[in-house]
Amino acid sequence: ATSERGRVVAKVRSGLLTLHLDVPDTDQLLDWANDPQKKLSGTIVFHQTDQPIASETLRFEDGLCVAYDEEFQSGAAPEGAYRCTLHISAASLAMGAVSKDNNWVETRDVTLTPDAKYCD
Repeated sequence: ATSERGRVVAKVRSGLLTLHLDVPDTDQLLDWANDPQKKLSGTIVFHQTDQPIASETLRFEDGLCVAYDEEFQSGAAPEGAYRCTLHISAASLAMGAVSKDNNWVETRDVTLTPDAKYCD
């Protein structure tokens, strides 16, 4: 966030990871999307457009799948016709030597009781 003069007034917050993928043959992503408490960690490898060489790798930890959508488009090319969009909110992100912890320490392993209140 910035002030009216363009000065930084708040720390940078990481947003959601949004992935557009061919729907996999397994139900692993759908199972993750259907379990609001399931946290997964993983890596996303970015390749150069003209060669199968990894140019960067994004690592995420304790990711929650917060949205999942499937779409079918007949004749879609060069992507597959059956695609999914996946939104991941992760506790921490790292790319190369740079990392960002979203400070989920207070909520990473907390189970809310029915009378608990959320404060931002």
